Amino acid sequence: MEPKDYTYYKIQGEIVNKLDTEFNSIKNKRQQVIEDALAKVGAISAIFSNSWGENGSLIRAFAFAKDKTFNFPIKVIAENDEAIALRAKANTKDGRAFNKVLEQAKETANLKLKNLPTYKDFLINKFNVQNCTIGSEVSSKGMRLISTLTGKAAKVKDTILFAIPINNENSDEIKIPECFEQISYGTFYDLVNS
Repeated sequence: MEPKDYTYYKIQGEIVNKLDTEFNSIKNKRQQVIEDALAKVGAISAIFSNSWGENGSLIRAFAFAKDKTFNFPIKVIAENDEAIALRAKANTKDGRAFNKVLEQAKETANLKLKNLPTYKDFLINKFNVQNCTIGSEVSSKGMRLISTLTGKAAKVKDTILFAIPINNENSDEIKIPECFEQISYGTFYDLVNS
């Protein structure tokens, strides 16, 4: 994150409590959709889409217990000490059937999850402040794709922070809500890290 590419804001007080209350009903429904999808395929967790403008609201893949066995060859997407995200190799009938079940469960869940976003997406959508653009050049590393960042302050629980990319020729104009208070990068940094 290059500080010069963003403008920083905070909201705090009663509005944060109202947002948290509104999101709690979304969070519970979201968790139920995810649990149902995991149960349908026998997974223990999921990997979520995180990319330019995507903040983990949709399922990308399912993860299974590391010691789970399958009666068909698999290809690993990602793994850690406890779980392995995978798909079946499509060279067997059982593998193709397994992949079909995975895809159907993912599609069904993601249709519901589009309306049950993560907290970050909830905040960005609520205030319509998503901005995806190209950041400033970083030597020979090429272009950096940047998008709106948001979340709670580290220790001040009634404060929500936003880092919104500065508009340039590659982005749409963002209308900053009146309830947003502009802050310096230093204040933003302190609130995030203290």
